[in-house]
Amino acid sequence: MQEQITQLHLEILALCFAVKAKGHDAFYSYSPHVDWVTVNVYVDGWSNEKEYNKLDYLWTRIEDGEDVEPVLKNLVECKTYLEGLMG
Repeated sequence: MQEQITQLHLEILALCFAVKAKGHDAFYSYSPHVDWVTVNVYVDGWSNEKEYNKLDYLWTRIEDGEDVEPVLKNLVECKTYLEGLMG
C-alpha cells in the first residue's frame, strides 16, 4: 500500500510542475518527520494579494490497522483537481 501512496505523491508533485505551464502555481511541501504534505494551488498564478484557490493537507502515515481508504481518497482528489487545471 505504501508504494501506491508514494506513487500518488510523485504524480501530484509532477502535476504541480505541469500546471505551471498553464499559468497556475501549485506549491507542494513535504514534512517527512510526520509524513504530511501540504499542497496550495493558486489558479492563474500566485499573488500576495489573493488567497489560494485550493489547499490540501495530505496525511500519509498509515499505522497498523488504520484505514487507508481516506488517505487514498484525499490523494486522488488532489491529483484529480490538478489534472483538471491541465485543461
